[in-house]
Amino acid sequence: MAEMFSTLGTWNWLVFGIILMALELVVPGVFLFWLGLAALLVGLLSFAIHPGRRKS
Repeated sequence: MAEMFSTLGTWNWLVFGIILMALELVVPGVFLFWLGLAALLVGLLSFAIHPGRRKS
């Protein structure tokens, strides 16, 4: 499972974060918001740390 997450590219994290944020509008609670925010932060950090490594 950890290997799968380490191979995800920057765009995958950003799209995953946006999907989780959109699901937060449908599902009550704030749980998906924090997971979506974390996924967006990982995507943005991936852009900053590895600018040349952008898998799709």
